[in-house]
Formats: sequence, structure tokens, C-alpha cells
Amino acid sequence: MGKNNSGGAIAAVLVAIIGLAASPIWAPAICRAVGLCRSSPVTTPTPTPTGQPSQPPTPTQTGSIGTALDPERYSSSRTAWWYQWTDRASIDVLLDRNHARAIDVAAYGANSFSVVAVSIKKKAFARTPEGSSSWTADETVESLSNKIASGGRRLLDLERYTVASRTLFAAAWVDNNGLAAKTWYWWLDITPDTVAAKLQQCGCRLIDLDPIGNGRYDVVMIRADGVDNLPSWWYVGASQTEVSRYLSTNQARAVALEPDGSGRFAVIMVRDGIAGGVNFDRSWSELNGVQATGQRYLHIRQYTNAARASVWLSITTRNS
Repeated sequence: MGKNNSGGAIAAVLVAIIGLAASPIWAPAICRAVGLCRSSPVTTPTPTPTGQPSQPPTPTQTGSIGTALDPERYSSSRTAWWYQWTDRASIDVLLDRNHARAIDVAAYGANSFSVVAVSIKKKAFARTPEGSSSWTADETVESLSNKIASGGRRLLDLERYTVASRTLFAAAWVDNNGLAAKTWYWWLDITPDTVAAKLQQCGCRLIDLDPIGNGRYDVVMIRADGVDNLPSWWYVGASQTEVSRYLSTNQARAVALEPDGSGRFAVIMVRDGIAGGVNFDRSWSELNGVQATGQRYLHIRQYTNAARASVWLSITTRNS
């Protein structure tokens, strides 16, 4: 994750669309180890079926049964939103000035990040923390774990990257309380077989799946209880054609999509009745204008394609 390509300050796209206000989201959880962490996952149909959930091994963090879906990826309610690719300080200014919070982050080396953000003015999307506190970067495993634990936060998106031979992390997060309280877990540097075992063990579904090389992944998952018990699937090592085919076969939409550096992708998809789309091999300028289609971005990511060109992928959902 967080692999390569130039940064640079490129103008933010600010989409002014309607807003309301909402209740906070939260519930605590941490997993420290760089290999395996103890925690719990939720029932999910995957390429390797997880089967029925079993009793999780002493969860490190537990929340209530899901009573509200995370609006970032699971709501088509109309809201103001924007995306940006630039340095950390510029992103912080935009988040604070526009009363927004980060819902998606990708890292491209030293002080180069892309984010997708939503306005917190609409009730359905109002969560804490907000503004520049809604994401973090340049974290080690230890510092990120400590901030999650001390702040009672839950990861929405996690990105690994390297600066001067140091492994660092960027993340978007929410306070894990109130309607947003969920039992959740994160593991670093594990194989697909281990991912499947963890999902079955805790009865969870994936919300983030990031290739880190050598067939290993960083993952975030939530317990598939209550409203969070959605039909979902995940695939690794999928071609662009296969991603499209799986989406069609499962009558699903993508909620996470990451390049693995080999020209293939890891993808998470859900079936929830909301329309969505996926695009590959776009230039930065081609990302502009999606608001005119009545959609918003859930995720954008720069990567190097098979032709060795620096391009962007994106996931969209209805915004109406």
C-alpha cells in the first residue's frame, strides 16, 4: 500500500451539495502485533467462504450490535464532498475550513497524500473527530495503536507506506461510540488464508483490504451484527476484467479497491441495493466532473498500470 507515484499540490475539487447533521459513531478496538492480532470478524461470503461465525478469541475491543451503518461507504444520502491530492498541511486546512472529515486516504511517500472527504453539516454524515483530526499520517504501528486506544477510535481506512526505509501508516478514523459503536479489529501483514480464518473466527466482514507485497495484506474488519450483516465478498489478485465480472455476478458494488503492484487488485464488495461504480486507468483530470452524474467518490488511488503509466482508480456511489 501507499506505493509510489508523484505527489504535488493539485487543486481540490469541492462539490457543494446538500447537507444535514448526524449522531456520533464510536466503539473501542486495537490490535498491535505486526503479524497477527487478537480480535473479532463477521460472517461474509468470500472467494474462500468464511462459513458460520464462531466464538471470537477474547476481543481487544467490543462495541454494541450495529444499529447504524457507516455512512461513508454505506449511504447514498446526498451530501457535500470533495477530494484532493497534495501535502498534509494543505489537506488539514481544507478539512478544517470546509467543516469536513476524511473518509478515505492514500499515501504516496513523503508528505504526499490523496483524500476523499464529506461535509459534516448533514446529520447523516456528522461524526467525530472532524476536520484535520479525522485522519492521521506518519504513524508507526506503536503510535497508531496508542492513539486508537487512548482516543477510543475506530479505523475506516488504513494505508501503509515507506519513507526513508521506515514503514509508516496513514488512516481515516471515527470515534467508536454512540450509533457508530462497533466491535472491530485490525491485523497487519497476514495472508489471505489467515484473513479468511479471522473472519470466520469472529463473524466479521472486511471493510479494508490492502496488499503490502509478497501475497500479504493489512486488513480492517467489523462484526457483521445488526445492520452491518450485509452480503459481502472479497477477492485478491483479481484483474480489472475479473473485478467487473465479480461485481456483476454478485450483483454488488465495490467499497474498497487497491492495486497490488502486479497489475491486479484486491477488492471488497457488498450487496445493499445502492448503485455504485468502479473506474480504472483514469488521469487526474478525468476524475473531475463526477458530481455532475449525481455520484460521489468513496475512494481514489493512484497506481502504475500495465503500460507503466501513472493513473488513478476510483469507486463511486450514488449521491442523491
